[in-house]
Amino acid sequence: MRLSGKILLIAAVAIWQVSCLAARVEIDVKGIGWRDDRRIERLLNDIMTTSGDQQPVLDAAVLEDALLILRSEIVRKGFLSSVIRHTLVQDGDAIATGSWDFMTSIPGLPWADADRLVFEVEKGLRSHIKEVHFAGLASIPEEEAREFFIPSGGLLVSRSERAYSPSRLQSGMRLLRQRLGQLGYPGAEVTSRGEPVIAPDGEVAVFIDVVEGPLHVWGSTSVEDGLVAGVEGFGPMPPAGEAFSMEALQDWVSVVRKQFLLAGYPDVNIRVNQETVQNAAVNQAVVNIRLKVSPGPRVRLGKVEFTGLQKTDERFLRLQTRLEPGNWLSRPDVQAAQFRLGQLGIFGRVQTEYTDLSTALDGESRDVRFIVSERKRQTVSLLFGYGSYEQFRIGAEARTLNVFGKAHSAHVRFRQSMKSSAGALYYTVPRPVSWLTSAQLRVQGLLREEVSFDREEALLAFGVERNFLGGAVGTTVEYRYELLQSKGFVSNFIPGDTNTAAGSMNFGFSWDTRDQIVMPKRGASIHGVLELASTVIGSESEFQRFIFRSSYHRPLVDDWLRSHFGLSAGVLSRLGSEPYELPTNKRFFPGGENSNRGYKEGEASPLDSDGVPIGAEAFTLAQAELEASITDSLAVVVFIDVIWNTAYLDQSSDGETLTAAGLGLRYSTPFGPLRLEYGHNLDPRPSDPNGTLHLSIGFPF
Repeated sequence: MRLSGKILLIAAVAIWQVSCLAARVEIDVKGIGWRDDRRIERLLNDIMTTSGDQQPVLDAAVLEDALLILRSEIVRKGFLSSVIRHTLVQDGDAIATGSWDFMTSIPGLPWADADRLVFEVEKGLRSHIKEVHFAGLASIPEEEAREFFIPSGGLLVSRSERAYSPSRLQSGMRLLRQRLGQLGYPGAEVTSRGEPVIAPDGEVAVFIDVVEGPLHVWGSTSVEDGLVAGVEGFGPMPPAGEAFSMEALQDWVSVVRKQFLLAGYPDVNIRVNQETVQNAAVNQAVVNIRLKVSPGPRVRLGKVEFTGLQKTDERFLRLQTRLEPGNWLSRPDVQAAQFRLGQLGIFGRVQTEYTDLSTALDGESRDVRFIVSERKRQTVSLLFGYGSYEQFRIGAEARTLNVFGKAHSAHVRFRQSMKSSAGALYYTVPRPVSWLTSAQLRVQGLLREEVSFDREEALLAFGVERNFLGGAVGTTVEYRYELLQSKGFVSNFIPGDTNTAAGSMNFGFSWDTRDQIVMPKRGASIHGVLELASTVIGSESEFQRFIFRSSYHRPLVDDWLRSHFGLSAGVLSRLGSEPYELPTNKRFFPGGENSNRGYKEGEASPLDSDGVPIGAEAFTLAQAELEASITDSLAVVVFIDVIWNTAYLDQSSDGETLTAAGLGLRYSTPFGPLRLEYGHNLDPRPSDPNGTLHLSIGFPF
């Protein structure tokens, strides 16, 4: 890597550290735990700051709020007999000290002289649930019910995860009651038998009494006064004989109400008449439901107004709402418009307000007002990461929102690591037309030290995106023009053009149902990009490149044992070009922390006669993992990575398969899992390592 890049990285880290040291903390919290101390510090400083940039005001009144928050946090973690010690500080010197438990009043202190308040928590013994016993529970297994009180998220459930507090006990009983209601026991009673006894070592045995009552099932259902103009149906009615629950009843009432709201009856009122017929012989109750509908007047949409606009173009917002005055007033359509305004990303808050009814020539109408609060337009964020190959990555991103008042956004991103320098400029236009989600212009540059050459790339691209199914499915079309150079090849054999320009059309598809992106536990994802380069659109060579990635995640045993599967593939075809015309930068260099983990980045690709990676024209990578949680944050993973690749697509019979199996630890962080993994090569080539140790942040696939 270039010396200037390393100097820049070191300087950026130093500036970041100095800025952290320079940050002044007015309120300190100690003794709960490093992460919780910092979180509660920020919360208390916010609460005790009265307005604007004014420093926190220290007095007995606001201290009561701080103590309530501290107490709730400490008790929630199972520390029921803690003591909070305080120190008032002025100019670095302590001017008053003392301690409070949860029963004594707050003493008079020299608040006006203090510029800093330090809380030191003496937590004492942690109370934790050891056993939960049930009496009267029949409809669900005790193991399932016990999970509402004691989590089963790992092989070892720590005391902190089993912490006992009165609020946690009440929460567990509420969740069990809800579960019984879903199964047809809406009148189930769940109570604690007396006060739990806390042993000297903090262990707590909880005894839960359950009275399930009779099983409730659906009987007859009907809707009265529902035949009005514009309303065509009420959705499928719950079938008789199935288990009755209040949730199912609420869902059905919501479906009926929505039909009236869509038809222009914004004041519809639905009264539920419930008749329960007991059948003691079979310990069952039949629930007959009759809905009495009062539709109210049918109303048209009047004016659409906005308040709170400062920099935003009102005409642009009217187009986004898609509401036409004079049509029937549909509350679901107004809610959809509110959602679209929120999706623009320029408002911190979007609320809806309806005016009173007014009489127009064509009947009654009602105006709709959107009350918005615009977000801060300029923001700057620091970026940080780590990977086994690039090592420390640090960068910054500057973003400007609501350009021209039309929700356009522009952001510049810079990233520096020990192996690369990268910069990018993005300009995004949301919904340029009603049927598109966004359009984007990108300008990017990259200098990166690969295992066998130095990569230099510049890119100009513009494209459009269309999302479906609430964003779960995405499609993109983009034109790219790239300047591609590969310099300093270690190998004497250069597989392609090292200095070329590529113009291509790119078609992308994605489908994602994962429960979360940074640490998925269930769901699946599919991503594919087809790149077609042609001399007709500015390319110096013609090639076709396709990349496919997919993953599948599924819990196996409760939530502590999970399986993960990944499948990816890439093909670089040279229809219309000779082999030497293909850009070297477009070849695939698999291997590394997010590929075959038996190798460093790029080293799992085909090799020349001297053992130097020259890249592949095609590869297929299959990955499988078994992850077992040890605690709520720590997990152990066993994995196997199998890759097949070939240096030339028309010589696929000469392809090779490389397999690595390994073991790793993962620690959950807000930025993704911190991973320490070792991959052992089962069939290494003569120049391959026996295995590779990786330290990185982020899920591998």
